[in-house]
Amino acid sequence: MVALGGVERGAWSLHEIGNANAQREICVRDPRMLLQLVHGPAQCQQFVIEDQPNRVTVQYRCPGQGYGRTTIKVEDRHLIRLQTQGLMKGAPFDFDYEARHIGRC
Repeated sequence: MVALGGVERGAWSLHEIGNANAQREICVRDPRMLLQLVHGPAQCQQFVIEDQPNRVTVQYRCPGQGYGRTTIKVEDRHLIRLQTQGLMKGAPFDFDYEARHIGRC
């Protein structure tokens, strides 16, 4: 996925847009992990819907856990916009994050 090649590895701060209290930090060792933020390391089958130099959309299915669809727009190596929605163990989710690279893990 071309767009993920432009994402810096390291510590990232994710701010949920529209929710001032929802902020979290993650360590990104492989940018592909951002595609399954809610489902984490679950073994999921991914289908690339869009693969552009600054934007990627992936739909995925995780047997027994649910499914999701994630779009990542890369503004630059240190700033991305991440939208993800789907179903996790029967519960729907829909998140819109602005993520900033904040340093090393």
